[in-house]
Amino acid sequence: MELVTTILTVILIAVVRAIGVGLNRNDKARSIALTLDSLAKDAVVAAEELGKVTGIDGKEQAREARNILRRGMHQLGFTDVQFEQISNAIKHAWAELKANGTLDEYKKGE
Repeated sequence: MELVTTILTVILIAVVRAIGVGLNRNDKARSIALTLDSLAKDAVVAAEELGKVTGIDGKEQAREARNILRRGMHQLGFTDVQFEQISNAIKHAWAELKANGTLDEYKKGE
C-alpha cells in the first residue's frame, strides 16, 4: 500500500508540474499577444508619420513598422517572437487603425 501511495504521489507531482509549465507558457503567450497588439498600433502610427514626413511608400512603411515592433518586443524581453507573428500584428493594426479613422490624419499631401 505504501508503494502505491508513493507512486501516486510521484505521478501527481509530475502532473502538477506539467500543468504549471503549461500555465506559464499560456501566460507568456497571452503577454506576447497583448504586447504585440498594443505595440503594433504604435508602430503603425510611427510608420505612417514617417511616411508623411519622408514620403516613403506603403511597402517601406510596412517594413519600418515591422522593424519598430520587432525592436520593441526585443527591448521588452520577448526575443522569441516569430516574423509571421509580427507581420500579422502589423497587418491587423493597420486595418483596425484605418477602419476607425486614426490613420486619416497621416494622408500624404495634407
